[in-house]
Parts: sequence; C-alpha cells; structure tokens
Amino acid sequence: DRERVQKAIGPYKAIAELAKKDIEVQMAKQRAGLALVDRKLSEYIPQFLSHIRLHTKPSTAKRYVQVIGHLSDFLDTLEDPPFKLSQIIPPIIEQYKFHRIELVKPQTVNYELTCLHRFFRYACEMNYIKENPVQSIKKISKPKRKAPRFLAKEEITNLLRCCGTKHYLEETVKLLLNTGMRWGELRALEWNDIDWNEKVLHIRIKEDWSPKGGERKVPMNKTVEGILRMLLKEKKNRWILTTSTGSQIRHSRTWERF
Repeated sequence: DRERVQKAIGPYKAIAELAKKDIEVQMAKQRAGLALVDRKLSEYIPQFLSHIRLHTKPSTAKRYVQVIGHLSDFLDTLEDPPFKLSQIIPPIIEQYKFHRIELVKPQTVNYELTCLHRFFRYACEMNYIKENPVQSIKKISKPKRKAPRFLAKEEITNLLRCCGTKHYLEETVKLLLNTGMRWGELRALEWNDIDWNEKVLHIRIKEDWSPKGGERKVPMNKTVEGILRMLLKEKKNRWILTTSTGSQIRHSRTWERF
C-alpha cells in the first residue's frame, strides 16, 4: 500500500523537489517507527523521573523533582501554557531563567538549567523532540568570589568560649579551624577515612553524601591528631563525631547548641 500525499509548496520546482524528498523521509520514518512521538508533559514527567530515580542517588532525584516542579509551576502562569514537549521552545526557557533569577541565587538558576538540559536531552534520546530547547540558553555569569577572610586570634578565642562544656561542640570547632574542612565534610567523616601513618584525612564520596569540592586529602596537624585520638577512646559508631547516644550528628542540632 502506498500513501498519496498532496501539498502546495510554491512556484519553484527545485524547492518542490526538496520538499517532496523531506516528506518521503518523514513517511519512511513513520513506517519504520522512527518518527517523533510528541508526548504530553503530563505523560513525560513521570517517565523521566522514573529514569532519574533509577540512575541517580535519591538526593539527586529529589532535586530533579523540585526543579521540574518549579518549571511546571512557571508554565502554568503563561497565557498559553504548553502541554506538549514540542511546545517548549528556547524563548520559554529564557523566560523561565529570568523568572527564577528574581527568586533564587544565580548558581541555583544555573543548576536548574543543567537539570532541565538533562530533562530535555532524555526526551531527544526517546525521540519525543528533535532539539533540546535548553541547548542554546546561556547560563548566568557568576560574580568573582571574594578572597576568604581568616579569623583573628580574638575571634577564635571568643568562638571557643561560646562552646562552653557542651558535648562535642568545642572539638567540632577546633577540627574545623585546624583543617579548613566544610561542616558537611566533617560531619560525614568516618574512622576509616583517617590515615594515621600518612597523617591525612580522606574526604570521600559516601552512599548518601558527596563533597561539593570532590574527593581530596586534608593534612592532619598535631592538634587534629590529638583531638581524634581522644575521640577514638569514646568511639561509638563509624562516624567520628556523634551524639551522646552514638548516632550521626544532625546539621541543625549542632548550630542550635551555639
């Protein structure tokens, strides 16, 4: 069976021949099951999130849920909201970018654009759309970071005085001061991350956490070694810093104690 197609192209034969070839290619793709399948957003979003949950950590998948939720909320505010993937074009993504910059930091907007790029790239891979609408969107330039400010001796003294006698708080502050580690890195540090011979701490990716700056080694001075050996005598779990009951320290709990 051959399908008959009639279409008005224009007065020029060469253009008509090219258009004819394009139609023939599209028809061949349809017969071979290779033609684009323009999916509804409401159908595609659950499919993509299932894909993400299968291939990323739970914390990463949660971020994708949030980003796609922000995009969906924005699309609903448009005068003519798109309901199919093919209707989301670069100008809409650009509008979304400027909408979000009014609400969150530039680095957050850039992260969301990265997530959305993957969101639409998967749609391209599934043959739902031809081009990724985020591909041509430029990220927001980040301002240059200010040089870090180091605490003066008086500030360190006052900080340690604030710790008082509260469980593990003074040790936590001293470890942070002497290593330059982020709080999240210290909180995730485990006893097997310590190399006593080389006198270094290994910042490693964990099952439910990954360091922002990537894996690295942190030198261990005498003060740090002394604190760690003291804490080792009270070892309750695999984590170096624990609560009095032996569970991992919560982020909010530490700062509440200040």
